[in-house]
Amino acid sequence: MPALYVALGPEEVEDLSTHEGALTIHEVKISVIATGGGFGSAKTITTAITEALAAPLTLPSFTASPAQFLRASAKGTSASGAERRIDLFFRIRIEP
Repeated sequence: MPALYVALGPEEVEDLSTHEGALTIHEVKISVIATGGGFGSAKTITTAITEALAAPLTLPSFTASPAQFLRASAKGTSASGAERRIDLFFRIRIEP
């Protein structure tokens, strides 16, 4: 594994479609994992991810709202504390 990487998922999807049209709400987890003491780099990447998701995204058939930041958690994941993980949670609304 690289010293710094991003993992996507899991994702939970709620279908709120009605007779008026399609609508889904996606709750997404994005994790940034840093090994070898690169926690500062992980924080920089999490900021870039949060900023990138702040704009609406136009897909071929749908529009995704700007991601609503829900929460984050950061923790060491190894006994030595050299590996750190930051989990970001977002809510995104997708509709035609």
